Amino acid sequence: MGYFFKFSPVVNLFRRFSQGLVNDTLNLKFHNFAQVKVKIPCLGDPRAIAKILQVADDEIKTFEKKLLREPEVLAWDYEEGDLTIKTYAWLKDLDFAVIMKKYPDGKRRLITSFYVDKFYKQKDFERKYTNRIK
Repeated sequence: MGYFFKFSPVVNLFRRFSQGLVNDTLNLKFHNFAQVKVKIPCLGDPRAIAKILQVADDEIKTFEKKLLREPEVLAWDYEEGDLTIKTYAWLKDLDFAVIMKKYPDGKRRLITSFYVDKFYKQKDFERKYTNRIK
């Protein structure tokens, strides 16, 4: 029922029956509340919807926690097969990578950056990190 009372059409209906000049002083007296007519869906539908919404809420909370903590950043130099040296920066928790070419004078130039959405690419980065230049 909590989601139902937060549903915009229901909130707007309660506002129409409320008294007050501005939003922060609105109040809904019982005699007005008793006049509000809303259609409540059968119990099966709201329970199924609530379960789906609860799962979505849990996933959002997990993602927010992931964003709020300090992300694990791995940065390393790696010698490629063509003997060029590339610098990798991988925000592992956020699945984001930046790849730069490292020049002999120590300067770097951005090659690419992208979202690491493939499992095989994560494994490739782990392999390159293990075999990095130390």
